[in-house]
Amino acid sequence: MRGEDSNDWDPKSYDSMPLPHLRWGDRVLSALHPIPTDFVLDAGCGTGRDTAKVLEIVTSGGVIALDKSSSMLEALRSKVGDNERLEIVMGDLGSELELNYRCDAAFSVAALHWVKDHQIAFSNLFRLLKPGGRLVFDCGGRGNIASIEGVLRSLLGQWPQFDVWNFAGVLETKENLVNAGFADITVELIKDTIQIDDRKVFAKYISTLVLPFHLAQLKVGERAVFLKDVIDRLPSQEIDYVRLFAKATRPST
Repeated sequence: MRGEDSNDWDPKSYDSMPLPHLRWGDRVLSALHPIPTDFVLDAGCGTGRDTAKVLEIVTSGGVIALDKSSSMLEALRSKVGDNERLEIVMGDLGSELELNYRCDAAFSVAALHWVKDHQIAFSNLFRLLKPGGRLVFDCGGRGNIASIEGVLRSLLGQWPQFDVWNFAGVLETKENLVNAGFADITVELIKDTIQIDDRKVFAKYISTLVLPFHLAQLKVGERAVFLKDVIDRLPSQEIDYVRLFAKATRPST
């Protein structure tokens, strides 16, 4: 969660949560199938859970870990340590990146729904891949956390200043990938609801992973009240995740 005067994440709180992201990351890496000689881009690497897994595989290659969060990148450095096969880069997928890497593969887990313009993000990823390079990603998709969005709208109206997510659907994602130059595209939406029975853990999960940027826009004294109001209005302690899962390839020619 963002600190009181910060626009960044709290990595320690983030990693302390019961993270379905571990399962999502495993699904992405299974589909990406990195091999020892690959140079792989982890786009939106966060604290480096999946970065560390890939580093163990690409023993003759390397990993470029990209994120726009300085606190997440510091956590990654602490977690992974010095490694000559790892390059850590601060950058925003939602802005045109001037990076000269050419990767064999790129992946992203639970990051792209924070990027408002997917066309820019996909164009960045296309440029960072070699011809024949492959892309696999997971993020929140159309219908993701619909119950929470419904509560937010009831509390905040249209809440334009709080509209921080981009939960895209299948057709628009395919179109954006094609426009970026990708081929061999498959996109699907996967329902993946989780249940958190402990109310304190549920509240911390919501504040840390789901609503950090909403809460950061409120005065410090308003945050606990707002969070309690959101949780009290939810129909259950389920989080109705819908994952947007996609695979694509940069053509060889």
